[in-house]
Amino acid sequence: MPHFMAGGWTAEMLPALPDDGNRYEVIDGELYVSPSPLTVHQAVALQLAAVLLGYLKPSRIAAVIPDIDVTVDERTMVRPDIVVAPFVSGKLPERPVDARTLLLVVEILSPSSLRLDRREKRALYARVAVPEYWIVDIDGQTIERWRAGTDIPELFRDRMTWQPDPSKAALVIELGELFAGT
Repeated sequence: MPHFMAGGWTAEMLPALPDDGNRYEVIDGELYVSPSPLTVHQAVALQLAAVLLGYLKPSRIAAVIPDIDVTVDERTMVRPDIVVAPFVSGKLPERPVDARTLLLVVEILSPSSLRLDRREKRALYARVAVPEYWIVDIDGQTIERWRAGTDIPELFRDRMTWQPDPSKAALVIELGELFAGT
């Protein structure tokens, strides 16, 4: 479970925290500390990032960026497992990425991040109207898709499609392939 510290934390304070393998995030001034992810978590993140990259790279719709700081305001900075951000003048967006510009945010559940990803982060991404937020459950071998403006997720067990640009063909993700070997 992530360690939670109440108080007046700001995004500006995070770089001063130790580089000790933990993930430090601040949401509305509250600091959350999570241990580094498990190997299976990272393997699924890499596989999903590769699928997204294979789809997006030829069209240059957006960039797939794993494990990057995402800001909302001076009191909120998180580090999702994967984000999809539009290119800015044909280039990668600056760091940190502004949450309001993202096309997709992906969090892969870990035992330590379950509550944070399902509650605080889901509410945060809904508040800033991220078009899609995916919660990947390795144990359940499912993906929940939360769309901006909705209160009920879509649950995928076999395959899902994603179409960030209606003029392009949709991406089909076979979940059996994504979770193979887990």
